[in-house]
Amino acid sequence: MRFSKDENTYILAEFTSGDAVTIDIYRLSDDVKVIDNVNVSEVSLTGTFKYLFNVAVTEKTEFLLIMSNGIIDKRGKIVLGGYPDDIEDLLGAMETDLTFIKEIEGGRWKIDTSTKQMIFYNEAGTVEVAKFQLYDKDHNSAYADVMERERI
Repeated sequence: MRFSKDENTYILAEFTSGDAVTIDIYRLSDDVKVIDNVNVSEVSLTGTFKYLFNVAVTEKTEFLLIMSNGIIDKRGKIVLGGYPDDIEDLLGAMETDLTFIKEIEGGRWKIDTSTKQMIFYNEAGTVEVAKFQLYDKDHNSAYADVMERERI
């Protein structure tokens, strides 16, 4: 299973109701045991045992899980981070880009004839969003016959 790096999740395994069950968890990148022989709890005498996995990571990290009642081991793998977080980061960047585009397209703009610059403001017309130096075909600063702009 794969989860976001900031997400906590329950790890479940089936054993005989009433068993004493423990869990060990290893980080696969360096074989370090991050959880050592911790008791897990049974869900209402159902034979399903749970452990709340809440190890903090900063990047994609894979773990080996071993639940045991001393006789039988149940193993699994869990991945924290990776593409769920990559997608979230990408969507955040896209939202920033869309906000900027909306402000440029929907906000007020003004050409300052003394500085030969085009200034874009937010939709309310109160906050400067971007400023561009304007140039003519010979790359001279200009406010008429503009052929090019450079963000400053």
